[in-house]
Amino acid sequence: MLPLKHAALACFCALLSLSGPVSATNFTGTAELVHQGTAHDIVYGISAGPRELIAVGTAGTLLRSSDGGSWKAERLETNGRALFSVASGEGYAVTVGQEGLIMRSDNTLEWEPVSAPTDQRLFSVAVDGQGNCAAVGGFGTIIVSRDKGVNWTSRAVDWQSLIDQPYEPHIYKVIFDEKGRLLMVGEFGMIARSDDLGESWELLRKGDASIFDITQTEDGTLYAVGQNGEVVRSTDDGSNWVQLATTTNGVLLNALVSQKSELIVFGLRENLVNTSNTQDQLSILQAHSELGNAWYTDNTAFGDSHYIVGQFGRIVKLSN
Repeated sequence: MLPLKHAALACFCALLSLSGPVSATNFTGTAELVHQGTAHDIVYGISAGPRELIAVGTAGTLLRSSDGGSWKAERLETNGRALFSVASGEGYAVTVGQEGLIMRSDNTLEWEPVSAPTDQRLFSVAVDGQGNCAAVGGFGTIIVSRDKGVNWTSRAVDWQSLIDQPYEPHIYKVIFDEKGRLLMVGEFGMIARSDDLGESWELLRKGDASIFDITQTEDGTLYAVGQNGEVVRSTDDGSNWVQLATTTNGVLLNALVSQKSELIVFGLRENLVNTSNTQDQLSILQAHSELGNAWYTDNTAFGDSHYIVGQFGRIVKLSN
């Protein structure tokens, strides 16, 4: 079964119509398909550790690579549950998935389940360099760990006060920013930040379209993407957000900034690129044979390249 995020997004495929004049732009780097699964496989998450890449997906799928080219596949004991996200710390890694599933490893070879304070789907997990971890998921789920993912605690949020909504929003992504603070995004256009590991939150932005991904560049610029072709940017630590024009009103799932400062956004059946960070317009990324007719949900940097993962168990290496 697809995670709630993608199950809900599937119904938006029909919305991927173009509005206004359309231009097409070539990605200036190279794309290389380094792993391909079956038509039923999905790789949902990928993370770069000090020595290897780890990717996770359907039915406990876990893939490892030390060079980004050759991948060793295995199946973790998850009782068929999917793994949606993985994060690598110094000497350990954590992966999360359906029904509150959490697994961790101290060597990436042996993985053990960890008791979780929730049975909700966990869509995203993040770690910092101090042994702190955070995971988020369905119906406002936020859980944190201060001991490298061994023990977890739930964080309660007054959603009415934070987002002026009585509903518990699905939270789709969590990251640690360059200052070690948590950033989370989700339904109702929510972007929020915490400087105390989730005990309290500051709302940075809200809107109508759900936000599915957030990323930060080395200079601190924040980009977030989501429904209805939503791409927003902040250059002042989240205080103000500028909406970038796009050539789609479709669903945008994931974003990365290449080493050439190109903003590349991956959506359902449609990918976008902005080759200049001085422009507020993204254009359709011309079809590339190695990207294929697939959608991608996560990325990570490893060495001099980025790796994106998604539908059909695909892992694509993007190099400048």
